[in-house]
Amino acid sequence: MMKFRAWHLLPVGLPVMGVVVLSGCGSSSAPPADSTTSSTSTTSSTSTTSTSGKSASAPAASPTTAAEPPDTTSADAAAAPQRKPPAGFGNAIGRVLFDSKGAPNIEVRLCQDIGLVGGCTGQTFSGKTDKNGYYIIDKVKPGDYSLAVRIFTTNNFIYPTAGILSAAKFKVEKDESLPVRTVNLWKTDLQTISPKNGSTVKAAQPKLTWKAYPDATKYTVSVQTKQGGGTPTTMDTSETSTAPEKPLLNGDYEWKVEAFNGEGTKIAETAAASIFKVAGQAGSNTVEIVNPRPNASVSGAGLTLQWKPNPLAQEYHVYLKGLKAKDPLLSFISVNGTSYKLETPPPPDQYFWSVEAYKDGDKIAGSTFQHFYVK
Repeated sequence: MMKFRAWHLLPVGLPVMGVVVLSGCGSSSAPPADSTTSSTSTTSSTSTTSTSGKSASAPAASPTTAAEPPDTTSADAAAAPQRKPPAGFGNAIGRVLFDSKGAPNIEVRLCQDIGLVGGCTGQTFSGKTDKNGYYIIDKVKPGDYSLAVRIFTTNNFIYPTAGILSAAKFKVEKDESLPVRTVNLWKTDLQTISPKNGSTVKAAQPKLTWKAYPDATKYTVSVQTKQGGGTPTTMDTSETSTAPEKPLLNGDYEWKVEAFNGEGTKIAETAAASIFKVAGQAGSNTVEIVNPRPNASVSGAGLTLQWKPNPLAQEYHVYLKGLKAKDPLLSFISVNGTSYKLETPPPPDQYFWSVEAYKDGDKIAGSTFQHFYVK
């Protein structure tokens, strides 16, 4: 199964271009998965193929990033190739970088369409980067296309997005060359050391350590509860260890590390978040819901939402929405106690609700979303 990824320069939903990672791009064969090493072989930037038809299905996307042109701002300012397209056709010229240097032998595709599920569909044109990371996708029929870039020799692709995870479109004109923005790839071989995955710590601010990454000058470390908990903590450091700035509460946490080079370009990250448990603290990072119980069927008359107290909480925020309703009945309203009685009986429907605990304006704990039915 091949994956696609989207990159985001700004938060999802803003009308800008980002990139998304998905699996599958209409390929009948793919290189073996290997996200820890980049390809070292080189090819010319003239390799081009055309295919048509649908790809295999693909799972949901996860985030990554991209860089803005011009290419000549990179550490190796190699000249971009130029080629006049054949009469009646167009071409696309762009560059792929890793660690601010041209990434060779990277597969790049122009797809008639692409989505979070299904990958590339319709006619597809492809090429590979040369030794300097440049590519030319040649003999392209005029039209609108989406761009997909293979992440080294893995089965993962990234594609630029516009808006909320929809693939950005690039217009190829007859007898013209389309300059395509530069894409920065990164690897997923950064390794954490401690806390080890699945371990338990009894410190509120445990030391987080990882292996140094070549060419990295800065690391960004993020720690967040595994589910339903407090505000994520993000820390920047030039060292290979750090600790959460605020004490953690009892519960499960996940953490990951990203590495950046001297130009501020992301070059690596941990392949997956590492999980650890905190014990021995005064409070928990979760809020336990009491009533209505999950999947319960209740009367709307006198309906009261209840949850167990968190010893550190100063207030709670409650959310409640019916499946059929356009707007929530309760949109994270502030509650001082551990219950909330609805003044008006809600109509029959399936309802989803959650509770968050706050202290000094920070979310310190939360429940997972639960659902119940009103008869």
